[in-house]
Amino acid sequence: MLRSRNHHEVYAAIGLAAAVCNRDISPHIEDDVERLLRHSSPQVRRGGCALARKVILSSLELGKKVSRQLLETLKDGTATVLMTAAASVLDCAVVYPHLFVNGIPLLFGLLDSKNNWLVIKALQALCVLLETEKRLYARLTPKLLQLADSAGVASVESEIHKHIALYFGNVGVLIGKTKDKTMSYLESSDANIRYIGLVILKHLLKPHKSLLILYKDKLLQMLSSGDKTTRLRILEIISESVHRHLTYSAAKKR
Repeated sequence: MLRSRNHHEVYAAIGLAAAVCNRDISPHIEDDVERLLRHSSPQVRRGGCALARKVILSSLELGKKVSRQLLETLKDGTATVLMTAAASVLDCAVVYPHLFVNGIPLLFGLLDSKNNWLVIKALQALCVLLETEKRLYARLTPKLLQLADSAGVASVESEIHKHIALYFGNVGVLIGKTKDKTMSYLESSDANIRYIGLVILKHLLKPHKSLLILYKDKLLQMLSSGDKTTRLRILEIISESVHRHLTYSAAKKR
């Protein structure tokens, strides 16, 4: 049915194939995946992206060929296909990052998309590739500076600062922006934004525990007035920061 002329039948078959896809089945549908990714129907191409993800994750050997085909789908002009392709690339890059280094230019292109979801997925995928492609740090730094200054949507902005805190702890110009933005999140009247600030702060303090002093008063204020989830997150942040400080001090004395 994957080769049917009826695209509705093909799409149904893709769902069945994805459900049972494993190392033994993948070699038998590898050629079909390439055809599905070039299909005239956007619905089928979208399903092909999801099936490609299953094939790649089931076999590194097959992944070498199918990953190239999946990356080509990042050029697709249909938003739903492009979104599924980006999500599939991200999932596969987490497991086999070296297979997706060639897709860095395409992922960079998505950072300029007007689709906020695509921008987030592209950023996540690029950060996953940092350890495999070290030169990406220098290339991504100015782009993150630009995005941090221009992001007007809270979801994109918070994702940018979270990834700066996670991956760019040694880049002072980026950390400076994230440090200031984190404080503005913590001072927000919106409880959800304050919680995002706490999540970012947790990552920010891992390489910069001394920064805790800047947020101490605000955290103590939130600790006395926040809800249970917020209080638990604050206590976790303080506990981890103090523990790291004591561990570091003890190691230094030895």
